[in-house]
Formats: sequence, structure tokens, C-alpha cells
Amino acid sequence: MEVKLKCIICGKSISEDEEYIECSDCDAKMHKGCFDGELLTDANGNPLCPICASIEALDWLDELISAYTKVYRMDPRGSEVRDRLLSLLRMIEK
Repeated sequence: MEVKLKCIICGKSISEDEEYIECSDCDAKMHKGCFDGELLTDANGNPLCPICASIEALDWLDELISAYTKVYRMDPRGSEVRDRLLSLLRMIEK
């Protein structure tokens, strides 16, 4: 039985003769045309799917905010960070 590969980004099948990119963390497959190398590449140049790239970014953001929580509370721009984070949450909950 032939296993059909699907692009994690567009959800369409990847044909046998089609080149694709594989996430270095979870092995998800992506069409070359769907893959955005600027957004979906880690610090070492390895390709990531959108989920793994998001998790990596959230790990970094978690470390940053945890280390500088006091600054976010004291600086008025901290509320902008909070508002943007809430906006992003609403975007993915839809």
C-alpha cells in the first residue's frame, strides 16, 4: 500500500516525483513552493514546519519574558507586548 505524503502547510498531496522539504524536528513534509525559508528556518539553517518554528519561537519568548518580567510591568510598552500576544491567541483560536 502506497503512503501518500501531504504538505503540512497547504494540506495537498505531494506526488512521488515532486521535491519537498522535511522539518528537521518532526519530519513533517512541505512543498518547496509552500516553504518560506526566512520564517521557517532555525538558527542553524535547518528547515522547520510552522508548528515547530512556532514552538521554537515561543520557547525563546518564554525565556525572554520570564527573565525580564519586571521590565514588562514597569515600561508602558509592556502593555503593547501583552496586547499583541492576546491578539495572536485570538487569531489561532478562531
